Amino acid sequence: MKKQHLNIVIQLMIWLALFILQIILLPSWGKFPTIFDDISFYRTIIPEDILIFCIFYLNYLVLVPNLLGKQRKGLYIISSVLIFCLFLFFPVVLDFFFGIKYHGRFGNPKIINHWLGFVGIIILGISLGMRSVQEWLRAEQRNREMEYRRTLTELRSLKTQINPHFLFNTLNTIYALSLKNSENTSTAILRLSTMMRYVLSDAKSDFVPLEKEIEYIEQYIELQKLRSTDKLELDVCIKGDYTSAQIAPLLLIPFIENAFKYGVSNHETSPISLYLFVEEDRLLFEMHNKKFKSEPVRVSGEGIGIANTTRRLQLLYPKRHKLKIEEKDNSYNVHLEIKLKGEQYPLEPTLENE
Repeated sequence: MKKQHLNIVIQLMIWLALFILQIILLPSWGKFPTIFDDISFYRTIIPEDILIFCIFYLNYLVLVPNLLGKQRKGLYIISSVLIFCLFLFFPVVLDFFFGIKYHGRFGNPKIINHWLGFVGIIILGISLGMRSVQEWLRAEQRNREMEYRRTLTELRSLKTQINPHFLFNTLNTIYALSLKNSENTSTAILRLSTMMRYVLSDAKSDFVPLEKEIEYIEQYIELQKLRSTDKLELDVCIKGDYTSAQIAPLLLIPFIENAFKYGVSNHETSPISLYLFVEEDRLLFEMHNKKFKSEPVRVSGEGIGIANTTRRLQLLYPKRHKLKIEEKDNSYNVHLEIKLKGEQYPLEPTLENE
């Protein structure tokens, strides 16, 4: 709506500028109020303005969108030439049909024709330029709209992949506990219910309080500790003021899942360290663990887990995150920085009225 108002203001300014220019070129310029007694005012400005107005909006509203906009360039050129010729013969038409002698402001017919030709080209050029720019802006807006919708569709698809992935991994943990007839099985089920409540309610939002996301991470870590052996050496450090920060849900958990999946052994010391620090709108996340399984971690391509998170970061935090993953034969390190505040994708982008 704002763009539509701006368009109207621009057109009003063009007409006002043209009107002032016409008055300045009158022979009686500077002799107010006698300027309005000058016959040139009525025999030159008013007829000219009526014709200019008609030509401008004929080109602006009809010819450009219906001919040039539909790739009928030849027909548009012919129409523009005919309009230009009509403008040149304006004094003859005015005299022949209405008996009004076009006074002109220069006296010399050749100069009058040059003036009318100049004005005709300017009016056709301005109306063509304005309409072309508006059509280009509309096309750009439509392209952005389509890109937004493609991005939102992909984000929702990525998010729907996370929930089954989480449930599968967590049920594996509980299953492992049940095989051992562990007394921690009931505790694990209780933690799972708490985590499922978060996944099925809060995590449906595009962004959630970072505080809740951290609570979910802590619940997940406690759940994994239930099935781990005494070989696990876990170091978790979470600090900073994150009470007012927001983050995309389940964004960090795949890195933590990865650490427990590949970095825990029943026979060797298994150090896992997690560092999360928040300062103002900057989040720093680091994950370090040994790697005991030879299967490489998927970082790119289709799939879930790390590849999913990498793509979500690209879509949700473009130019606002740095992700460095270092995978060696026996270690896996993640360094992630996110600028939490910034332009975010709207849930349902709408096309502005032009």
